[in-house]
Amino acid sequence: MRTIVLLIWFEMIIFPLLAAEVATLEPAIPDNVVNLIKNPGIEEGDKDWINNNPRYHKERADNFIFKVDSTKAFVGSKCLYMASKSNKFSGYWEQNIPVEPGKHYLFQMRAKVNNSNLMVLLWGGLPGGKRFDNRIALSSSAADYLIPLYLKSQYTSELGGGWELVNREFIVPPGMNLLLLSMGIYFAGGNILFDEIGLYQVELKNLPVKLNISIPDKKIKSIKINLQRTEGDIIYERHFATPQPTFKETIPGTAADHAYAAEINLDDGSRKILFCPSKNQKME
Repeated sequence: MRTIVLLIWFEMIIFPLLAAEVATLEPAIPDNVVNLIKNPGIEEGDKDWINNNPRYHKERADNFIFKVDSTKAFVGSKCLYMASKSNKFSGYWEQNIPVEPGKHYLFQMRAKVNNSNLMVLLWGGLPGGKRFDNRIALSSSAADYLIPLYLKSQYTSELGGGWELVNREFIVPPGMNLLLLSMGIYFAGGNILFDEIGLYQVELKNLPVKLNISIPDKKIKSIKINLQRTEGDIIYERHFATPQPTFKETIPGTAADHAYAAEINLDDGSRKILFCPSKNQKME
């Protein structure tokens, strides 16, 4: 037994755990703002998450695979996964969250869409039989399947395929006290991963954005941040005489109700492009 313990200790010293990549551009939500989503990082499995809603008929229910993935999480060790066997139906992971009428809320999550269509429904019942209904849609790009054989990854970072930030701010109307969150596949095949899901009582215009970069075995040469629709309008720029292993900073002069893009140039000649939120998301 002592020999086994010594071997484990020796391996831990000689072969330390590899550092995980961090690459995020997102609203700087204050630490004291509560995330109203239960089990937001999926570290408790699918606890508090509803799938295959009882209202689904059998053919619709059988069309989807819902599970917890323990190999591809954006942060931590777990994320939600769903796959669709056809494009005949829509299906969702769901959660119900108490809210206050008249308040501003931000819904935000990380999604990885693989040859599929993501739909997020933020909805609820209103007096008089009316319904509150806000939507976010996001589709994956077929160009991802051309990387890296036909298209170099440094020139296609903006095409999606990796983890993307999806968010939307909304105001809860009078008479609504419960938000019904549905996030899933909308009449498509493929699969989607979900992680770091949040609902916060904040206003985006009051929040700056923050950038956090740490990529194992690479260093940062320069950073440039601009508005997504006006790439020549540089909001923030840094060039490092000595390439840096990490960068973590709240970006001055930014407001999270605008859409930003960050270009990070690395010492191996590659670059990473981040969007806040995803440039591919559409809101209805």
